[in-house]
Amino acid sequence: MYLNFSRIKSIFICLLVVLAVYQTNRLWFEDSLNHSFFYSFLNTGEDMVGEGEADSFGVPWRLVLNFSDADNKLNIDYSNIAQKDIYIEADKAVTEAVENGQYEGSFPVDYSLLLEGRSVIFEYAFYMSTDIFSSLKGQRTGQLSGRLEGFNSIIIAPDDYSSNLIKIYFIDLENNKAHQYLVKNVTLCDNIKNGIQLSRRNRAADDIYYISSRMAMGKNFYFPEWLGAAYSYNPLKIKMNYYSEDVSRNEIEKNINLFFDNPSAKWYYMTDDEVITYSDSNIAVKYYDTDILEYSNYKMDSRKKGSSLLQDYAEAISFLKRDTLLGDNEYYLAGYKEEDNIRYFYFDFVFNNFPVFIDFPMLFSSDRLLEEGEEKNVEMEHGMEITVEDGTLVNYKKLCYNFEKADISESLTLDIISHMNDMDMSPDTIDDVTLGYYLNKKYDWIYSSLNSTGEDNISGENTSGLYYFIKQSDGALYKRSGR
Repeated sequence: MYLNFSRIKSIFICLLVVLAVYQTNRLWFEDSLNHSFFYSFLNTGEDMVGEGEADSFGVPWRLVLNFSDADNKLNIDYSNIAQKDIYIEADKAVTEAVENGQYEGSFPVDYSLLLEGRSVIFEYAFYMSTDIFSSLKGQRTGQLSGRLEGFNSIIIAPDDYSSNLIKIYFIDLENNKAHQYLVKNVTLCDNIKNGIQLSRRNRAADDIYYISSRMAMGKNFYFPEWLGAAYSYNPLKIKMNYYSEDVSRNEIEKNINLFFDNPSAKWYYMTDDEVITYSDSNIAVKYYDTDILEYSNYKMDSRKKGSSLLQDYAEAISFLKRDTLLGDNEYYLAGYKEEDNIRYFYFDFVFNNFPVFIDFPMLFSSDRLLEEGEEKNVEMEHGMEITVEDGTLVNYKKLCYNFEKADISESLTLDIISHMNDMDMSPDTIDDVTLGYYLNKKYDWIYSSLNSTGEDNISGENTSGLYYFIKQSDGALYKRSGR
């Protein structure tokens, strides 16, 4: 008995030794080139990508509550949408529609009819693919398959004359079709009705609200209004500029150390065009003098080839969540693009329940004059951009600003409808009207609140105010100060 036990013990020890050698071989010869904390996190297998990371792909960029009251008021939220009770309940109804909703057919989009009663509206910043959305809801085919390719928004309308009936409309503006589904659920119907009513009661009298254009031609946009002569708000203030004379190299280095698993192994250099670069054998992190950070990963993970769009998106979201330098900045998916085995994800910022519009051509106008024939060293069109190739995150660019409320108060006074009339803008030529913050200069923004003479009314250091952004049918974006 003693010999048998001893032999078993010896065999067990040998197995442990073999396993240790195998693991050491993997560590040294397969992964030794990589010392990126971010890369290590992102490449530990599909099971390690955070559960539900892909779910935010289906969260709309703005949530609209249609109160359907006598004065036609609506509420719009851009911040913390996924955490709002009314969104959670309405999304449950959408999930039921995708799983087993009763399809009632389609008809041309007519917002004068679609918004007659109380409703919750999910609006997306891009054309949402039906297949991807069904996959998010756990359905390979689902009730949407074969009926529509995609949609721009969803209207969830509890029936005013029924205790259990919810009408779900998938609005496909590309084809000017509204696809209607019916869901019967007493609890959800009641919760959605109560949620809309509760939101209406909780609105402060001086809050901004919106009026829908409710056009019959497949268009709908929202005009902001308020009680009294002006709407008072706090301008946006830049909390931190990473690249300036006041920021030391040590401070910059501290900010980028989290991108490296072994920060002491990285090296530093500055190029002729004043780009600060930190790098090791696989990772490069650059700071540009336009306050842009660019992270590049040069080691591919062959195990992740063939990844799906949602897997790549989950990879991107996991990465953003590890970037503690984002601070409290809130962001949303503004769009994506696919090219063969490469996927690009674009994110923009939200602050104080308004979207943040960034004038990148202005931001890229560096204080340093370019030499003749020299081109800009980096280009962006969104607040953050992530590239995933063959399942591996290979590039990340972001505008290195953190936002906070300025300690000054400003007023929004411009009646946008009157302004559009003065400019002879016809609703037929407009696709959208959005109120948001506007970042348009690199440092020390002059706060753009124009008075009646067209001169700057107030200046604030590193602050930005609210603008109207009017998206025209030809793709042009017209902007106007809120003063």
